[in-house]
Amino acid sequence: IIINGGKVEDSLNIINSEGFIDYIEVMNSSEDAIDFDFSNLSINRIIVENSGNDCLDMSSGKYHIKYFRANQCQDKGVSVGENSLVQIENAIINNTNFALVSKDSSELIVNNASLKNNIFCIVAYNKKQEFGPSKVYAPKDLCSKDKYAIQNYSLLITK
Repeated sequence: IIINGGKVEDSLNIINSEGFIDYIEVMNSSEDAIDFDFSNLSINRIIVENSGNDCLDMSSGKYHIKYFRANQCQDKGVSVGENSLVQIENAIINNTNFALVSKDSSELIVNNASLKNNIFCIVAYNKKQEFGPSKVYAPKDLCSKDKYAIQNYSLLITK
């Protein structure tokens, strides 16, 4: 899947789906580049460049990503919410407001990552009242401690 110059709310939106996707590339999206909802997906490789909002937004599902690279996300590099379980084996996220975000009873597991020039590198919180705290599992020393934002009861677990 290759998309360049998406002008809608989500350049790619996959809903209520199961399966494997080998490659996704989204460039120059005006809003969210990629949005997955209510799905169970395994993706080999995702590349996002220049998103007007989130580069990758996932909710209410299970997602496994082997390789993820994002640059110039105006809001979040990876946003995980609404009781999702997401595992990313390798991530490179540069030039975002928030590199890795887990919210609303979600778990984000990142095995290897490089995070550069992000305002916040790891964020975990509860946004919606009907959900609870969230967790992020990430390698140690991805960035300085002042670039973490972990809300009460949410957790950052480093390895």
